[in-house]
Amino acid sequence: MPRLGGFMESIQAVFRHKMGWNLLVGMSWPAAGMEPAPTRTRPAGPAFAGATRGSHSKRIGPAGLGRRGTGDSPNSRPKKKPIFEAENTDTMGRSFEKRKHKIFGRNAKISKMFTKYGKEISMAVKAGGVDLSSNTRLRTVVQNAKGDNMPKDRIEAAIHRASSKQDADFQEVVYEGYGPHGIAIVVETATDNPTRTVANVRLYFNRAGGNLGTSGSLDFLFQRKGVFKLSAEGLNPEDLELELIDCGAEDVVLDEDMIYVYTAFEDFGAMQQGLDAKGIAVLNASTERIPVTLTELNAEQQEEIGKLIERFEEDEDVTGVFHNLG
Repeated sequence: MPRLGGFMESIQAVFRHKMGWNLLVGMSWPAAGMEPAPTRTRPAGPAFAGATRGSHSKRIGPAGLGRRGTGDSPNSRPKKKPIFEAENTDTMGRSFEKRKHKIFGRNAKISKMFTKYGKEISMAVKAGGVDLSSNTRLRTVVQNAKGDNMPKDRIEAAIHRASSKQDADFQEVVYEGYGPHGIAIVVETATDNPTRTVANVRLYFNRAGGNLGTSGSLDFLFQRKGVFKLSAEGLNPEDLELELIDCGAEDVVLDEDMIYVYTAFEDFGAMQQGLDAKGIAVLNASTERIPVTLTELNAEQQEEIGKLIERFEEDEDVTGVFHNLG
């Protein structure tokens, strides 16, 4: 038996040199009826620098023992998962990617809307001055701008620019034409460069397969109306119609929690003054072109018209687009 013990000690020494200490840690020497050999001190030198038992260093011994390619020893503990996993960031990123087009699109529309109000304020101030009490047009524009959450400082800045003649002179120009499938389209603009604007409008029509017509060619297809949007809270539509009939009210329509009052285009100012005199708050007031008849199209054709209208509305010079698509 002593001879056998000496033989096994020799095997231990070979294994420690060739395979590394980590492979022997898990061996159960008592199960074999033998005692493990004394631990040898690792030689100092560059090959063993920083290498300790259970070390995660990629180079444990002369042969870089441990798991191939990883440097992890068999007894090393598994690495802890980070608290913030990468997939969480990816999920947030994907979520933002889905929303960003809507967010940026909404911001772009808001910016364009404020630009439109700036132009309307400029034209109203130059036409009737800065006094809101005497300038009905300016009062209406400011009222609409506030209703669409335009900041007060931007409204005041627009009035100041217009009154100090810092703004360019804008002209109101109306363009009329036919889109694809014979849909009549009227485009209202406020521009300081009509040459640029007419070129853009003609381009939009041509690319969609339509054509730009002459001024006034579509007047017979639309009626110009004044439209006032009111909150229905505390108001009775029937009683309101009787009160406003002397101001030019042609129709009063209840739509959920809103009331819409329609007047002839010529009675727009009179209705504005009548509502102010009665203390009725107006959420929005505008003039619109309401089609006399509507043209029905299938879903695919409607999509074509929708894309054309969207191109018009994205143009900074365009203030309104009207059509007879049913």
